[in-house]
Amino acid sequence: MTRIEANDLFDIYGPLLTERQREILALSIQEDLSFGEIAAELGISRAAAADAVKRGETLLSQYEKRLGVAGIRRKVLELLEGQPALQDQVRQLYASAGVPSSTF
Repeated sequence: MTRIEANDLFDIYGPLLTERQREILALSIQEDLSFGEIAAELGISRAAAADAVKRGETLLSQYEKRLGVAGIRRKVLELLEGQPALQDQVRQLYASAGVPSSTF
């Protein structure tokens, strides 16, 4: 999973994670911290940080496999390419559904 894919999935499915999972994945995905840096920040071992990041990314992948929100969003973007008025309408729909604007 690329950093961009992980960030998209985190934006979409982050609310489904526990607070601690969100905290650790935010440090990894959004802040781009290494396992060692995460460990130092949270007072845990490097191995615990690595395990938590891997488990969190696995959960994000599983959510996407089951729900497919990111894949649908990509298809919608492809269909709307070059149509700014429709893009704005879709952004409004996503916003009304509570999907973060950074995911569109």
